[in-house]
Amino acid sequence: MNTDTKQRPFGLRDKIGYASGDFGNDFAFVFANTYLTVFYTDVLGMAGTLVGTLFLLARFVDAFTDVTMGRICDTCEPTKDGRFRRWIKIMAVPMGIASMLMYLYFVRDWPYGARVAYMFITYIFWGSFVYTACNIPYGCLASVISNVPKDRASLSTYRTVGAVLCALIVGMVTPRIVYGTNADGQSIILPEKLTLMAVIYGIFAAVFYLVCYKMT
Repeated sequence: MNTDTKQRPFGLRDKIGYASGDFGNDFAFVFANTYLTVFYTDVLGMAGTLVGTLFLLARFVDAFTDVTMGRICDTCEPTKDGRFRRWIKIMAVPMGIASMLMYLYFVRDWPYGARVAYMFITYIFWGSFVYTACNIPYGCLASVISNVPKDRASLSTYRTVGAVLCALIVGMVTPRIVYGTNADGQSIILPEKLTLMAVIYGIFAAVFYLVCYKMT
């Protein structure tokens, strides 16, 4: 890498840009943590034990893909975007799309075996591959935005603010849209609305990750 390249001073733009990364990230992450199990059990009709098995299997896969992505970032030849920003640029849109694909309500009409395959393939593809390929470089980015400890501390603070703001939005807005009542007045999940929110949040995730790429 050309070490003589001049770069602008660290400032508020970097802080807001870095916060945008976790803000966008959590539209996919918090939504999945809150509603994915509900989608699998209440919409697709999957048993809770099978969903738990999927999540356990995915964590084993993560143990390899997380380390592999970190290794790729460390060993790849830097481009004009550096070692980490390039992956945010490349993977932001695939991550958003993969998030959307996990919540397709019409899959409930597929044969049982197809639903199981859909669940395993889309979740592991999102969580263990494209999410990892975007989030690991994002987490490493703070270490190269600035070499001043107080700057890195401020990035961590802004990142937390971005995550909290997103969690508030997902937590406050989503239930008002994805839940309704049946004829008996009981609260039920609305599959089509859940898919709609997944599409909207997937777009937000990709857009704000790209904002992070542009502003840092």
